[in-house]
Order: sequence, then structure tokens, then C-alpha cells
Amino acid sequence: MTFEYRGLRYGTHTEVYVPHDDTWLLVDAVRDVDGVGKGDIVVETGCGAGLGLIAATGRGARGIGIDRNPAALRLARDNARLNEVSDRVDVVLGDLVAPVDLDRVDWLLFNPPYLPTAREERLPGALNLAFDGGPTGNETLFRFVSMLEAHAARGKHRPALLLVTSSLNDRGRIKTRLAAAGWDEVEPLGSAAFPFERLYAEAFRGGSTTAS
Repeated sequence: MTFEYRGLRYGTHTEVYVPHDDTWLLVDAVRDVDGVGKGDIVVETGCGAGLGLIAATGRGARGIGIDRNPAALRLARDNARLNEVSDRVDVVLGDLVAPVDLDRVDWLLFNPPYLPTAREERLPGALNLAFDGGPTGNETLFRFVSMLEAHAARGKHRPALLLVTSSLNDRGRIKTRLAAAGWDEVEPLGSAAFPFERLYAEAFRGGSTTAS
């Protein structure tokens, strides 16, 4: 079965996160943010169904999807075909940003797993990867930020970031760490309120850095 959101066609898979409000927040932000353009390399890590990177191809970018779940990569490929952008989308099996050279990336998208999850609350199989943010909900985000900090310390280029976060996250600490690593320009792009949380889409930008 095929679904559609604002002209973006997609299928689903039982082992992959089904696109929801957080996904649409990311997709809308990708379509609206200044700076995504023709020839840009846009990486979506934890890509799931791949709709963020596919939205970027609509602005002329090339997309790379990264996920630890092979079923997600297959689905992202299928969704690229549905939207007739297979020639501009690649997928890579891996953890967060480990498989890519961030010096070659223009935009980095991430809609992370952020739910506080105790061991006994974990879902069976690969689907757990889409929900499990660790005991506090911050663990995956903190690992992601640590990778960016390490890159900033040795790289020459900071890709622009487009992140979805929740009021359940330690957003203050995340922003402080990103700013200290050079991503100190923050642009709010959208938010959505729900009974127990608020979701935010924000762009983080920084300049070049000199390798140490």
C-alpha cells in the first residue's frame, strides 16, 4: 500500500518506523529551510523510510540514507523509486555518521530515537532502534553529538544540521555542546505540541574550522 504526504509518496514496512508527526516536521523543515540546493550532499542518519532525504532531492540535492536496520534501507530505496529519484539517492548500512566523510556533506538530517526506554520496555527486533533513546531518552542524541564534536576537532568543514528533538530531551545540553563545537547559529523551523511533549525542528549552522 502506498501513502502520500504533500506530494511525497511512500510505503511502509512492519520492521521500520512508520512516518508520523515527527517525520512530517522534518520533511517540512527540509522543504522550507534556506540553503538546501542543487548539487548539495544531504545525509539523513537513522533514515528509516528515507523521507527526509527524498524531500531534499526535490530541491535538487543528492541524498544518502544511513541506518542500522537493513529493512529501513530497503524501504528507503523503494520510496526513492516511488518518487522517481533513485538516481539521486544512495543508502548505507551503519551507525549514525560513522560511514560518511562529514567534510563532504552539506546537510545532515537526524530525527533520533528519543523515548526514555528501560530494558524491559524495548521492542523486539530492529524496530526498537527507531524508538529506544536509552534510559534517559538522550543516549543516542548524545552519541551523535559526540561524533560531531570529534569531527569538529579534526575536520575542516561543519555541515549544516537539521535536527528534530523533543521536550523529553535535554535540549539545553545538546545546544550547549553543539555551540561549543562550532554549530552556534540556531534557526527554529517548526514545532508541534502533543499532550505529553513538544517536538522541535531546528537548523544548526557553523563555519569552517582548522584541523588540529
